[in-house]
Amino acid sequence: MIGTVSHHDIRLSVSPTLEWGHMTQVAGEPALRHAGQCQSYVVTGLVANRTYYFRIKAADEVPNWSAVSNQASGTTLSHWRAFGSGMDGPVDAVVVHDGYVVAGGGFQIAGGIQTNGTARWDGTAWSALGSGVRGWVTSFAVYEDHLVAGGSFRGAGDSDARSIAQWDGAGWSPLGSGLNGRVEALAVYNGYLIAGGMFNSAGKIPVQSVAQWDGVAWSPLGSGVDGYIGAMVVYEGDLIVGGVFSRAGGVSANSIAQWDGIAWSALGSGVDDQVVALVEHNGDLVVGGAFRSAGGLPVGNIASWRASVWSPLGSGMDGFVGALTVSGGRLIAGGTFRAAGGVSANYIARWTGAAWEPLGAGLANGFEMGWVLDLTVHDDCLVAGGRFVTADDLVVSGIAQWCD
Repeated sequence: MIGTVSHHDIRLSVSPTLEWGHMTQVAGEPALRHAGQCQSYVVTGLVANRTYYFRIKAADEVPNWSAVSNQASGTTLSHWRAFGSGMDGPVDAVVVHDGYVVAGGGFQIAGGIQTNGTARWDGTAWSALGSGVRGWVTSFAVYEDHLVAGGSFRGAGDSDARSIAQWDGAGWSPLGSGLNGRVEALAVYNGYLIAGGMFNSAGKIPVQSVAQWDGVAWSPLGSGVDGYIGAMVVYEGDLIVGGVFSRAGGVSANSIAQWDGIAWSALGSGVDDQVVALVEHNGDLVVGGAFRSAGGLPVGNIASWRASVWSPLGSGMDGFVGALTVSGGRLIAGGTFRAAGGVSANYIARWTGAAWEPLGAGLANGFEMGWVLDLTVHDDCLVAGGRFVTADDLVVSGIAQWCD
């Protein structure tokens, strides 16, 4: 090349041995500066956790082309991080207890060791909580400083705990004679531990899918609901429950209801199908699940309730919303969806207050459908549990964290 440089040809590949003619040309190169000045260019649209190889050629105004440059390389970073080697099965529940991230689900192995449905992460490695549970954990709560696990199991540690058990840091123990069905949700309300799910007996006391534990015995919450409960949260001093039911305490209530400590009542006309996730965000009760109508308004599997009024959150999701939390002041939703508000968002998305946005490339489960089953926050990072293999291109195996 004998003239002044007039333009560049920048190319990239993910293989260090790919020939120039097969590399991908980078679009949108910047305007050239005068000779002797440094110049930089940001390449966008790259995949996180991947090494890229770059080469460049320059041409004058004729154009006469230079030889191909030496090869430079760089690895993109990701906000997603793994918890060691993860789990050998799905993670249904995540919680923070005593400063540790605790996971529960249908896995048997965590970080290469036998943990049986529960495991604890200390920042470096996974460890077991005793001998774990004999079954499946679907929910957690912290009650009187103890970690409480609910699910579908017939034993925890050396105890014969039925579907619910507590961990005191040294061993597992039952809560009375337990429950005779599956526990899907746990909450703490007015000093009681509340269990919701699909059961009709708690400590041999007749109940309908919801019961409260005072530290000694179980008791019903009125006449309960006529279906099952999949989510619970405390909102404006009341216990909110969601699931699939048509009546709560004898009152018409479509899949969502509130308990004030004495009686049940409905939240307007409710939703038209299943509720699976509940959270409070900026004074709103946010409801997620598999429903297309809330209070008679069209919604996309997610809606908010405030001052007796239902509202959509944008156009919602194109699939099931199975988990909700708040991280960094922002609402986070997880589930089986692939788009949120019309934007590509693989199983997880963040609400800005006006629109949905993805968290990187999201999560993936190979060629099988994946989903996010639970969310929590630890040390200012979002923790997601579910059935997925990768976050961006990072192998995470059922549990991952996103740190801004």
